[in-house]
Amino acid sequence: MGKGAGCVPSKKKTQFVTGDSPRATTGPFRNAPIPLDDSHHTSNAIQETASSNSVAAKLKIFIVFYSMYGHVEGLAKKLKKGVDGVEGVEGVLYRVPETLPIEVLEQMKAPPKDDAIPEITAAKLAEADGLLFGFPTRYGSMAAQMKGFFDSTGQLWKEQKLAGKPAGFFVSTGTQGGGQETTAQTTKLSLNVAAKLKIFIVFYSMYGHVEGLAKKLKKGVDGVEGVEGVLYRVPETLPIEVLEQMKAPPKDDAIPEITAAKLAEADGLLFGFPTRYGSMAAQMKGFFDSTGQLWKEQKLAGKPAGFFVSTGTQGGGQETTAWTAITQLAHHGMLYVPVGYTFGPGMFKMDSIRGGSPYGAGVFAGDGTREPSETELALAEHQGKYMALVVQKLGA
Repeated sequence: MGKGAGCVPSKKKTQFVTGDSPRATTGPFRNAPIPLDDSHHTSNAIQETASSNSVAAKLKIFIVFYSMYGHVEGLAKKLKKGVDGVEGVEGVLYRVPETLPIEVLEQMKAPPKDDAIPEITAAKLAEADGLLFGFPTRYGSMAAQMKGFFDSTGQLWKEQKLAGKPAGFFVSTGTQGGGQETTAQTTKLSLNVAAKLKIFIVFYSMYGHVEGLAKKLKKGVDGVEGVEGVLYRVPETLPIEVLEQMKAPPKDDAIPEITAAKLAEADGLLFGFPTRYGSMAAQMKGFFDSTGQLWKEQKLAGKPAGFFVSTGTQGGGQETTAWTAITQLAHHGMLYVPVGYTFGPGMFKMDSIRGGSPYGAGVFAGDGTREPSETELALAEHQGKYMALVVQKLGA
């Protein structure tokens, strides 16, 4: 067996399963075998490792509150007791900063804060697995102290660091019908605005044609309220000297390289690549082949995904390049979203050369000097918008 199998000579052979079929010896998992040895020692070692990991990896729910007279704080402590009663989960209490001057608080006869409960910063929220926010009402909505704290989370919103985190509320009011319902409801609206859906636009581009489509796709995605397109490059596999000989321009460092694990964070995915003999370029195939752990855990199952492509000639793979890529989605359980003929009249024009097909947007690169046409760019922008609407509908 080759080096990649990771075998060590021993008296007793250990069986391995790799790839997505029993007893496979090739495929994306050939470098990460799963031992099937029923050895007592091996089994114990695995159990001990799993046990120690489960102890270390407690889920954390941050209970973040503002309390003037102690009522909300009392609820917060009971919430923590409930959270801590679930094995593997821990509740952590935090106070938001006070904004009223000390002399005003004294006039209002507000008791001093409990210094044993630390103040929280906005950045700290990103570390939580779940969040519970508590506050008293002020005229049917949250107190200014909590509103000020939410307003300080702008950087988290910009980077969507809280997207997908579960959150809830608990409140205090002075009277029945004094805001028990509305205080929480108006805050839900704030959270909904913050939780933008994300579509990752993941591409490989050698001469810039696919990158040009990717940017138009992002424009289309960003045009749909509540959805954001994020550009990523897959790693280059060709040596720099080869790229120089091929006169390939340098990559745009403003667009980060993506890792396979990052895909799991997306709400939708659009993959773009040039053709190589009717199928995707090796750089993109290499990236797909690196997603074995995601496939094993089915982390991408149910995520909507689509394609956009570049070919050198008419009939050079505008359809087959996308069509042959569908197998990548199928094995991951992803939902293929073709653009179909939703572009309308633009799909039927015969008076000019146009890349693209019902499978997705496309561009003809020619010898590498041809620029995308207005129709090709418009189709790409339309596909971004169409995909955003589909992701939004599925996420509703």
